[in-house]
Amino acid sequence: MRKLWPLMVLVVTSACLSDTSPNTTTTGSLVSAIALSPNASSIAVGQTVQLNAALTGGSATTVVTWTSSNPLVAAVSATGLTTAKGTGTATITATSGAVSGATIITVLPAGITITPTTSTLAVGQSVQLRADVNDGTGSASPVTWSFSDALVASVSASGLLTAKGTGVGAVTATTTGTSTTASIAVTPASITVTPAISSLVAGQVQTFTAVVNDGSGKASGVNWSFSNNLVGTVIAQAGILTTIAPGTGTLTATAAGLSKDIAFTVTAGTVNRIEVCDLAAYDACIQNGTVNIGGEAVAARATAKNLYNADISSSCVFQWTPLIGGTLNIQLSTDAMHRDALITRVASGEVSVVVTCGNISSVFTVH
Repeated sequence: MRKLWPLMVLVVTSACLSDTSPNTTTTGSLVSAIALSPNASSIAVGQTVQLNAALTGGSATTVVTWTSSNPLVAAVSATGLTTAKGTGTATITATSGAVSGATIITVLPAGITITPTTSTLAVGQSVQLRADVNDGTGSASPVTWSFSDALVASVSASGLLTAKGTGVGAVTATTTGTSTTASIAVTPASITVTPAISSLVAGQVQTFTAVVNDGSGKASGVNWSFSNNLVGTVIAQAGILTTIAPGTGTLTATAAGLSKDIAFTVTAGTVNRIEVCDLAAYDACIQNGTVNIGGEAVAARATAKNLYNADISSSCVFQWTPLIGGTLNIQLSTDAMHRDALITRVASGEVSVVVTCGNISSVFTVH
């Protein structure tokens, strides 16, 4: 005899098949995979990137939730718009139900600012440089310093720049993903001129040398100049100064952006001799000798010379005196020096004339 079991009926309602969570699909079609694009991205602080989620399965009403592993580095909106906040890396994840896809965002500094932006230093001087990194952290980020020419300058790990030798170079501050440079010029620290004199006698020739402290350990190219070419001239590349006449001027040595000025005085010195010239034949000049009067009169000029054969007549007041009176008439020029004289024969015969400046005299004979 068979035993009869009671018949049970299971009724399943639609409510039992529905998940009301906002991150799951409301349809019967489930997501099987999520792929994000771009797959990976590098952006600078402050920049944004739009991420897109490609779903395998699901439908237009499938809910996708976006999250960031580090919102201080990269924040993501409900639509996948990712904003770089600070340097570093963050993983951005798109999730639907139990399925997710991820991409890595690398955030780099937006830039570096070096202060001072440019600088001019003398050899041996130092300057502390600062690098401000826009990395979104609000604090100083570590940087690596370098300089383009080790002979011009060196820079420490802390940004202390030291001038080594004359020239121009670039200092560079580098941090992850970005760098910037600033121009640095180094000038000589000093110029020393030898011999250390500032006065010469007219007619003297003196060679000067300049030692330039430019960090090279050797003499640098120097250009020479003299401000008053009536008083003296100098050979620009050799430093040889030739004085011409009493007066003042400035001797200047210039090298690599630096100059050394010496206020110079050229003195007359003392009268060494007096020459007398016949102005009708100006090249016929004598110190002691005979002047031939080719007619009734001769125009003569006295010139005072120092030991270096320079004309220092401007320092004299000349006196003209015949040794025998009554034979010559001497009419002096009206200038203060009485450098010129018109000598007229009064009687025949040879007559000696003494021309004097201070205690120096010259005797010439007129016949």
